[in-house]
Amino acid sequence: MKMRFMNTGLVPTHDELEIEFEGIDPSELLEGIAEFESVICDRRGGVQNVG
Repeated sequence: MKMRFMNTGLVPTHDELEIEFEGIDPSELLEGIAEFESVICDRRGGVQNVG
């Protein structure tokens, strides 16, 4: 997720992540999404400038 965001400025959709990580436990996928959002999104829900 991070690499796609940093390379394109776009956040992958949940459907794209399910395809990319087919077979991963759904709870692990959700945990990864939450971690990504906690790093990338600021308190107002906007995107932080990471780099």
